[in-house]
Amino acid sequence: INDILDFSKIEAGKMELECSEFEPVEAVESVCELLREKIVDKKLELVVDMHRLPAALRGDAMRLKQVLLNLLSNAVKFTEAGTITIRGLVASASDSAMNIRFEIADTGIGMTEAQQEKLFRPFEQADRSTTRQYGGTGLGLSISQSIMKMMHGAIGVTSKLGAGSTFWIEVPFGSVVPPVHSALSGKHPHQTSRPPDDAELELRARGGGSVLLVEDDLMNQLIALELLHRVGMEVDLAHNGKDAVFMVSQKEYELILMDMRMPIMDGIEATGQIRKIRGKENLPILAMTANAFSKDKETCSDAGMNDHIAKPVKPDLLYALLLRWLPRVRSPDEPSKATPVQWN
Repeated sequence: INDILDFSKIEAGKMELECSEFEPVEAVESVCELLREKIVDKKLELVVDMHRLPAALRGDAMRLKQVLLNLLSNAVKFTEAGTITIRGLVASASDSAMNIRFEIADTGIGMTEAQQEKLFRPFEQADRSTTRQYGGTGLGLSISQSIMKMMHGAIGVTSKLGAGSTFWIEVPFGSVVPPVHSALSGKHPHQTSRPPDDAELELRARGGGSVLLVEDDLMNQLIALELLHRVGMEVDLAHNGKDAVFMVSQKEYELILMDMRMPIMDGIEATGQIRKIRGKENLPILAMTANAFSKDKETCSDAGMNDHIAKPVKPDLLYALLLRWLPRVRSPDEPSKATPVQWN
């Protein structure tokens, strides 16, 4: 569903890019961390070579992460044994911009030339048996190619059947002149910088908070983590409701963002079990779901959730809810007040 929404935005010309300063090494590491569990489960070796990248760049880090996540996820999916290597380097540079190249090489099943020719078409995979065996919609690479075009970059692949594949992207980014947090300038065409709203500024001034994100979808994890880290939140990640219940029993959190539909244990059951833990009766739990109908809201409320945010998550709405439900910063001598569970 997320892929189809992104594809529809691109087709309608509604997808916009942001321009902000970011650390490329951190961007790659965050993508690798999202796939760490799958890499470990398959006993694959992951080699990360980022020492040739600059400390900071200017551009759309979120869309870069989306493309890298798709490419790395495919590499993990189609590699049963061996090594996945992700490397970054400066392909070319000028005083104001750098052309950055990322390569993701695997020792997986590889592809024929005929399969490579149709790989970036919407709703296409290498062949129909790939969809049956490995799943997927065939939209990820098409979306990645569209994002690269929007960013004035390029994407490609070299592969040999049975001998692995190497996907690559080259993207122009603005160079950052120290200090890293200098004013934004030199944006690429069609890129915009979203000014922070009042809720975002207030959350930053608050000085962070401890949040548990409960979400099984990789792209949704990436987006939520990016938005939460942007306002200084300390975030732990649970991939299902069962893990969330255990983590809440072991650590104090100020707020939980709970996906509704997950494997092993869904958000409804997890919330019910969390409410039974002593001292967690009033812990703010915010539901995250693609369904925003009144019946779904009632279900969330009956389970003991405090509020609801629809997917895809909009930053301003998320920040407003965080500001509403996070405990406000108190002076040392001010007594705390419990927050009643209610639906709004």
